[in-house]
Amino acid sequence: MSRSISSDSLVLTLKFLDGGRSLAGGCSDSKVRVWDFNSGSLKETVAREQAKHPLTSLLSRLAWTDLGNLQATPKMPNRQTGENFLHILEASGKEKHRLTAGIGGISIVGFSPDGKTVVAGSYDTDLRFWNVSNGELLRRVEDLTVSMFAMAFSPDGKWLATAGVDRIVYLWDTSTWRIAKKLAGQPEMISALDFSPDGKRLVTGGFSELTAGHPVKILLWDLAAGKPMKSFDAPRQVTSAVFSPDGQWIAAACRDKSIAVHPAA
Repeated sequence: MSRSISSDSLVLTLKFLDGGRSLAGGCSDSKVRVWDFNSGSLKETVAREQAKHPLTSLLSRLAWTDLGNLQATPKMPNRQTGENFLHILEASGKEKHRLTAGIGGISIVGFSPDGKTVVAGSYDTDLRFWNVSNGELLRRVEDLTVSMFAMAFSPDGKWLATAGVDRIVYLWDTSTWRIAKKLAGQPEMISALDFSPDGKRLVTGGFSELTAGHPVKILLWDLAAGKPMKSFDAPRQVTSAVFSPDGQWIAAACRDKSIAVHPAA
């Protein structure tokens, strides 16, 4: 049965902790709140000022490797050329690479599970894939016609899912960085997605082109069938949707003072 977890501030990003026993949310008041997932009680609050706390990454556009040894951070475009840069930094803050990443702002960024590849999409609608060890551009995809707003790697790293304005989920084969499958069915633009722990399902959350406050849908997909298994109502834009580590639940943030929890089984 679906339920909700209350918050004192608008929740924007989500991450499960402690094997699913806790749920962390990055909130609009620049604080991260950690709740007991089962009871919904608040366990901890972390302020942005606690910059060295790993949970503060939920308050920014930073992407970290799973090992926490590298981070990727978008930089503002060059004022003369309009080019964006993606900075790859070591945990110490030392710059490892400065990568050219397109025109008009970076819309998505993330590392592969093994930390060997970093991916960024920009508002020029291109996707770029780099080798993290040497900064080599592995592939630049220029044939997408719209911007991507959400991305996630499958847990085994074999697939990358991206989605955005055209309501289509693109599944990329990471051995070739080419599209292997497209999933159509989300009624709205897609602003959030996540793979299930077994890699067999996907959750997507919508964003209405009318307004961020318009009701939208959360869809649970069967990847083998290429079709939605379930849908859930959301009151407004879904900014984050994540599976619990056991794959039994989906938690969704929708720019309000609560987190929606839905059954994924």
